[in-house]
Amino acid sequence: MKTWRRILRIVSSVSTAICMVAVASAMTLSASASVGETAVSDMVFQWGVNPESGGGSYFGGCNFLSAGTSGDAGTSGVWSENSGLWKQTSANVEILKPDTEGNMLAQTWTNKCQNRYGTSINGRTSGMNMAVSGGNPATQPSYSENVVRISGGSGSLNPSTNSATVTWDGSFTIVYYGGMTYWTISDLKLVVLNGKGTITGTASGYGADMDDPATWLTLPSTPIHVADLSDVQVGESGITVTPDYLGVSVSSEIQGRNPQAERTASNESWWGAFPDSWLQYAVLTGQSSYWYTSDGGAGTIQPRKVVSAMTIARDTVSVVASQSVVQAGREITFNIKAPQAGKEYQAGIRAGSDGQWVLLDEIVTISQEGSASLRYTVPAASATGSYAFAIFEKGDAANPVASTTYTVGRLPGAPTGLVVGKPEGTSVSLTWVTPDDLGLPAISAYVATAIKVNPTEGSAGDADVVSASFDGADADSGILSALEAGATYQISVAAQNAIGAGPSSNAVQLTVPGAAQDDDNGDPVKGGTTISNATLRWGMNDEANSAAYYGGCNFLSAGKSGDSGKSTVWTDGSLYSASSGNVRIQKPNAAGQWESASWGSRCLTRDGTQVTMQKRVDGRSVNTESQVVVSDGEGVVAADGSTSIRWTGSWTVVFYGGMTYWSVSDPRLTLDADGNGQLTATASGYGADMDDSTKWNTLSDTTVVLADLKKVDVDKAAEDHGFTQKPEYLGVTVNSTGGRNQQAAKTADNAAYWGSFPQSFVDFQMLTGQSSYWYTSDGARDYAKPATALSIAYDGSYSVPVPEASETLDTTAGSAGTSGTSSGGSPGVGASSTGSAQNPSKATGSAGAGEGGSSQLGDQADGASAVPIAAVRDTAVSVAAASGAVALASGLPLGAAWVIRRRLGLDPAFELDRSLGL
Repeated sequence: MKTWRRILRIVSSVSTAICMVAVASAMTLSASASVGETAVSDMVFQWGVNPESGGGSYFGGCNFLSAGTSGDAGTSGVWSENSGLWKQTSANVEILKPDTEGNMLAQTWTNKCQNRYGTSINGRTSGMNMAVSGGNPATQPSYSENVVRISGGSGSLNPSTNSATVTWDGSFTIVYYGGMTYWTISDLKLVVLNGKGTITGTASGYGADMDDPATWLTLPSTPIHVADLSDVQVGESGITVTPDYLGVSVSSEIQGRNPQAERTASNESWWGAFPDSWLQYAVLTGQSSYWYTSDGGAGTIQPRKVVSAMTIARDTVSVVASQSVVQAGREITFNIKAPQAGKEYQAGIRAGSDGQWVLLDEIVTISQEGSASLRYTVPAASATGSYAFAIFEKGDAANPVASTTYTVGRLPGAPTGLVVGKPEGTSVSLTWVTPDDLGLPAISAYVATAIKVNPTEGSAGDADVVSASFDGADADSGILSALEAGATYQISVAAQNAIGAGPSSNAVQLTVPGAAQDDDNGDPVKGGTTISNATLRWGMNDEANSAAYYGGCNFLSAGKSGDSGKSTVWTDGSLYSASSGNVRIQKPNAAGQWESASWGSRCLTRDGTQVTMQKRVDGRSVNTESQVVVSDGEGVVAADGSTSIRWTGSWTVVFYGGMTYWSVSDPRLTLDADGNGQLTATASGYGADMDDSTKWNTLSDTTVVLADLKKVDVDKAAEDHGFTQKPEYLGVTVNSTGGRNQQAAKTADNAAYWGSFPQSFVDFQMLTGQSSYWYTSDGARDYAKPATALSIAYDGSYSVPVPEASETLDTTAGSAGTSGTSSGGSPGVGASSTGSAQNPSKATGSAGAGEGGSSQLGDQADGASAVPIAAVRDTAVSVAAASGAVALASGLPLGAAWVIRRRLGLDPAFELDRSLGL
């Protein structure tokens, strides 16, 4: 009941605040001046919200905008093109994005997750370049620059008093995580008085929860501040203004997923927040801390959160091309907007920027809705290069009314000299020579394709083709993974640009070897001291036991977890095990003792609080400190110290609460006399894709190196009956081609944690979907990725004590020092949690600094769905109707009343947002 009571309080409080503002301000309406006021009915609102609302996301590919009010998906999930939820246009609302020349084009489903250069931004959450520039894709923007454009605004402008009132009918939807969480803003209203103002609107949508994907609630419509405007210049043609964000603090009453970061010299250029009422509604949607600065540096998504400038201008005739580049002989569409219905224009084409205009036969007639379109087939004989399209007043072919540019391009040539290397497991390296003809526009990526020869009868078609993409015009090598052991493939590479893929390279046939066989048939090395009860203990890394960007947390499970059938968060313990045969998962408790983990404690720290993405005082990540313990190892320690121990048993590494997981089976330790060696095992599991939640395929068993060990003191280990040592990670370079993100460059800032797990380990993670979680990738969580120490006990006399606890580093704004206890922090302080080990379902704190959304809708475990949606709706309607009646009786625009209250010293934003904090 608590969740619905909270929603009801928010709606009631907001509406009550509006009533109070309207009544108090009505008395001042007659005092507003109308001298110099111009009535308008053709105002256009254009806004990108912020770069993050078009940026690459941690899951689902990217965030994006959609025209209109998107329907109910029925569940939290990544949208598909066929779902019908995304729209480029809806009545007077459209979604646009720029091309390389800055021309605004209609956004499409296909390019919504590409930047202006056609480079994919899927998953680009680190290493972004905020400057708009071409060249290397690695330095291009990691966001699409999409904007919403709403036409038909009506009201008045008064430049003499620097005031304005404009309203728009229409809606747009803000979609995050590819559709996992989304909400809508409708019916904007701008009110400016003496250079200060607000934009308000009505928020609606759905409540989601990163930690509970089953949560999906219809939220009541609620009025919010879309933007507060402190420095507005009203001109005859409109307004261009950047809303308040920089320097804005988050109200202490707003409990987002993560706290607002402390303002520092390094983040002050992007530190701030959206209006409090916006934030309070975002808490309910699951997007809370995406709208203010939380922890993270310049190489994270934090700079992308800063609000974008908005343009509010008189409608003019405009032309938008359906695409920036087209191949000769293909069709392109030009969309025209004009305020005068029935108006006729001539259309023309010219080559270059100074060629002669050639008029087309078609006449463009503006519809009653103020639009028209013209479909044009580019002549097959057209030369490549830049062209312009324009419309003219009839009879005047010299002076375009509006124009746009486009490029007639060509596909790139074929790569040559493809060489396929020797397979390593089910992966193979490729090299090729880039083509002489780079195409127009230039190559954006290369696509390698492996087609199975004589595919298995009855197998699915997609299983017979494996492909991989490698970004960049200069790319000349890559790794093709997920091939089938024992299968034969024809492999080729093709270059692609914005038009499509060019011809393929020479094809190379390859047969992938069958599953590797153990050289010694599984028998341990004989001689020396025989080991019969060795124990392996390891937590792998902090990230494997930390809060996740989605799904609550990452965790370890004993045994080989079964097939969930799809990429989904585990909602119960049916796939989880704390013990399986000789394999156990243990974690420290508050008393500093090892205890068995459980389904209920898998996301809790040693003191019973929910894991967060905060740091500890010792520099490590807050985590559960869980370790896998595998006993009954058998082997031998030779006289010279060389060691060979083998275990039978498995454990599973689960990320994103179950969205992606894989298993380790039958680990084997080998050390030479100098203490150098490896821990190897068989990896298995399932392939998932953060950008395509429908992907789920069973992976072939693959032998991988779990850990490289160097200079283990074998003499001391023999004396102590075991050893504890950190595997190699720091300073290790890895070929991350084909990974979600590339290994970052080593710098002074990341040197303390820069490195990677072994190459074969990372190659396998390319298939699971976890690749860059195991090496430094310029992400906010890089410090949590280094391998943690593993322990090998030759017998029961070697014990591994519980590590000392470390307090949570308090990074909340305005705080100093540390707070919290153990590794998890104290509830409501360092870890911002109200959960407990007794009732983990009530953990509500900052379960992840990765901006994955809010857990607030899932924080009340006492019947959140007991109150029907209708009850919330009816209450909201009743209160809103009352407030509407007051506003109507006063004849006062709501936004104007808020501004006037500011002039009287009664800040409407404070009143509204204070109420929202109830």
